[in-house]
Amino acid sequence: MNIKTITRYLQENQALEERVRGESFQQIEREVFLYVKRIGVALMTSILNRLSQIDHEERKGEYEGEFQGYRRRKIRTIMGEVEYKRAYYWSKERGGYAPFDQKLGLDGGNLSPWLKEGVTLLGAGNPFSKAEKVFERITAERVSHETIQEVSQKAGEEIERQEKEKAQEAWEVFEGPSCADVEYGREEESKEKDGWKKYHQQRVGDPPNRLFIQVDGERLQTREEGWKEAKVALFFTDEDVAQLSKDRRELIR
Repeated sequence: MNIKTITRYLQENQALEERVRGESFQQIEREVFLYVKRIGVALMTSILNRLSQIDHEERKGEYEGEFQGYRRRKIRTIMGEVEYKRAYYWSKERGGYAPFDQKLGLDGGNLSPWLKEGVTLLGAGNPFSKAEKVFERITAERVSHETIQEVSQKAGEEIERQEKEKAQEAWEVFEGPSCADVEYGREEESKEKDGWKKYHQQRVGDPPNRLFIQVDGERLQTREEGWKEAKVALFFTDEDVAQLSKDRRELIR
């Protein structure tokens, strides 16, 4: 942020004081919030442009393809729209790409990760049209309910994929008979030469002294199938519990 920009905001600060004189606390708070957002956009733009330039100067020999110059990109953030310039490369194998965007963890969309997180949290617990209004009320930034729906559903699909991977990994542990069946002779130890018991022990380690299982259900109203009950379960051991006082214990992980 250069001297000219700082001077401009100092002048706006004086104008802001005049504008909110005699207003309620709520109105002053809102005006200051909007003012700080504009400063945030200017500061973030300055930082991104500088970091982008440094990244190109320090690593330009490492990137694949030919340097095509600096190209602009706009990203919507919690504070407002930020526009910055970053080095753009082109290669026959990869096509056009901006390494700095990848370094920042940005995808091909125009929403910042933090903004997407905010609309996803609201979209997960509210109708999308209501989430749009609540988000604008809190942040003074408007994101359409269609965008909130798209972002929320993509996040849900990613969570579902991760949960399926975890479930598949957990299910593989139960290959073959249980340790109890082997222990009491209900199943023969036929997993290679060491038997099923040792096979399970190598995969999951020694069993805990005590395993706690809590189960419950929650009824949810779905769009397509009406009321459905989601089954939930919590598994933990003695090592996951801390004794806070004589009569109080709490899960710590």
